[in-house]
Amino acid sequence: MYHILGFNVTSIEFLPLITVERSIKAFAPEIVVMNGDGRNLVPEAVTAIKRADPNSRIVVIFDGEKRFDALGTWKKIH
Repeated sequence: MYHILGFNVTSIEFLPLITVERSIKAFAPEIVVMNGDGRNLVPEAVTAIKRADPNSRIVVIFDGEKRFDALGTWKKIH
């Protein structure tokens, strides 16, 4: 939905699910898909986006990580 509304989207998936990745690429090839642990990939993605455009505004939606894991990642990117 965010892509349809015009946002640049990066989807971080814990497991490389081929059907999910194929579906995302078929629907919206502009969506960046990263597979792996969000605790590492979220800070990496945020850093890359900020490096490319220091004025970019970023929203992170924690869907996989919960509670203290999400808080730890949030503290890394805050």
